[in-house]
Amino acid sequence: MTRHRSGRRAGFTLVELLVAIAIIVVLAAISAAVLPSIVEQDRTTDAAATIRQHLMIAKARATRESNGRGVRFILDSGLSDPSRLSGVDASGFVYGALLSTEMQYIEAAPTIVPNPLGLTTRDPVTGLDPAYVEFDPTTSACTLFNLDPLSEAILVMQNDLAARWFPKLYCPVLGPDAFGRTQRFEIHRLTQQGSSRNWTVVLDRQPHSLIGAGTTERVYRFAIEPRSRALLGEPNIPLPKNVCVDLNQFVSLPGARVVNGQPIDFEVMFAPSGQVVDPVSAGQIYLWVRDYTKTNPTTGKPLDMRPALPNAGNLAAAFDYGNQFQFEIGGDQQLVAIKAKTGAMGVFPVNWPNATGIYATTPGPYTLAAKDSSSP
Repeated sequence: MTRHRSGRRAGFTLVELLVAIAIIVVLAAISAAVLPSIVEQDRTTDAAATIRQHLMIAKARATRESNGRGVRFILDSGLSDPSRLSGVDASGFVYGALLSTEMQYIEAAPTIVPNPLGLTTRDPVTGLDPAYVEFDPTTSACTLFNLDPLSEAILVMQNDLAARWFPKLYCPVLGPDAFGRTQRFEIHRLTQQGSSRNWTVVLDRQPHSLIGAGTTERVYRFAIEPRSRALLGEPNIPLPKNVCVDLNQFVSLPGARVVNGQPIDFEVMFAPSGQVVDPVSAGQIYLWVRDYTKTNPTTGKPLDMRPALPNAGNLAAAFDYGNQFQFEIGGDQQLVAIKAKTGAMGVFPVNWPNATGIYATTPGPYTLAAKDSSSP
């Protein structure tokens, strides 16, 4: 019997196998180069969206509960080890300590009202003179009159200040502040006047625009706001792996504060109206979200995203980065923007500087968030 070959062969030639392997290697190399950046970008974007989501939940809770609700960004002490420090300032404070990798829901603590009836004369029942505040327009200090050293208001203020926190003086009779919010002042220092029941209080700002130049204002209806507290039963919320909120000054605005050489957690607190009441003096809040594992190849230290010339009095200088080096290495970075007056918020990319590292417009890295039509 005669057999005929079909002309077809089984398997592949060596050349075909080598070509297929080469194609696979090239595709793998492309994937190895592209996929990490895609994953990183998604992680940073997801973190920013998560932060916005939890801020919106806190804002909704404030309206529903008719009480202050917010989110506390807890500074991660674990990021302060020597391998993660980006620098040390003149006072010895390390910049790497101002990074947050987890959040916590908070609520406003009950306010303390020393003179709930608003009495202006001696109480006929107790025989005590009424408590009141007297503002002096020539200074950022005021005087609290007729408060016993063991009264709840004094003890709360002393405890908060000892814990490097600023309690607040609440004076609705003075009208709204520049952002339309009920007037509140941060208390920075409390000093007893000798052995009397009177106290000198140093505030965060002068009340000139509220009571007029040369006018002393006496306020009988006022309250003391203690530090907020964690919402009972709510677990801390971690950010995605390797992502943080960089709360250094001139990165996030207004940024975490350093009191007596120690940083304190950053909080965003909403009033029932939806307005942001903390930070007190901020009109626009920017939270800078980035990957904290990005390092400077020259020093091996984490990136320092602060501008080269931080100068609060000169925004042009404040947004001079010298070059794009930090941004190019830092990769995808996002901003969560919040408007204090309305509580509106959104997520936007960080605007990179030009080739010289200097921004042409005042908002600097926050330009896209400030100019976007949907921006708060």
